[in-house]
Amino acid sequence: SSARDFGVVVLISLTMWGMIGWAYVETAHAFVQTPELAGLTFSRTMLLMAASIGGSLLQLPIIGWFTQIAVTAAAMHGFYGAPIEAATACGAMLLVVTFLCIIPTGLVYSRIEHVSLKKIASESEAAGAADPG
Repeated sequence: SSARDFGVVVLISLTMWGMIGWAYVETAHAFVQTPELAGLTFSRTMLLMAASIGGSLLQLPIIGWFTQIAVTAAAMHGFYGAPIEAATACGAMLLVVTFLCIIPTGLVYSRIEHVSLKKIASESEAAGAADPG
């Protein structure tokens, strides 16, 4: 609604993408036996992030995870010369770190906020039964 709000949103977005970039760097550095990944710099992970985003554009639930792992592994193998086995393992870990690690935090937060899926389902059924259309 204002230039200040826009600036805050841009700063938050850039901070979030910077943190995702560092997560990529740290995940790649965990593969210490693969020098191509262990020495990956932040700037080189931007290319890897772009490939990962490209791999996630057309994604089906669960099946898309394997597509994204394959695209990311192919990018690491093609761009950096990493062995395909290490690149595939790193691609799988990148998926876990960037997408699936938020699940425990969400579950804890839902307990703190007293969110009940049973209650939501029953309210949804009641709303559906009350709506004649």
